[in-house]
Amino acid sequence: MKKISLALAFAMAYAIFLSLGFECMFKLLGAAMAISIDGSSVTRQYPRFIPFCLVAGIVASAAIIGIFILNVIASEKNELDKRLWTAELILAFVISLPMIKPWEMLFDFLQKTF
Repeated sequence: MKKISLALAFAMAYAIFLSLGFECMFKLLGAAMAISIDGSSVTRQYPRFIPFCLVAGIVASAAIIGIFILNVIASEKNELDKRLWTAELILAFVISLPMIKPWEMLFDFLQKTF
């Protein structure tokens, strides 16, 4: 039971930061498309948005790497097998897809507020 709860905790942590990384990627891709269509008006309207997305994406990537290192250490201590690792990563990806929407709502709020 301890192994499963540990795997679920790591899957949730992966999912949170993976969805944040996806949302940053989508927002930056959308900004790049808007810049190519409208010129630089997007960067004048939201001058802090692109650097914020870049920093948030880098932090999310660093967090995923850190969680992976912690996962490797925990798997050595608790003897997690390959099957549990595979289930954990698949579950993290599946959970991260619906979690993109809350990040999108937060980014839209931040974009309109600041």
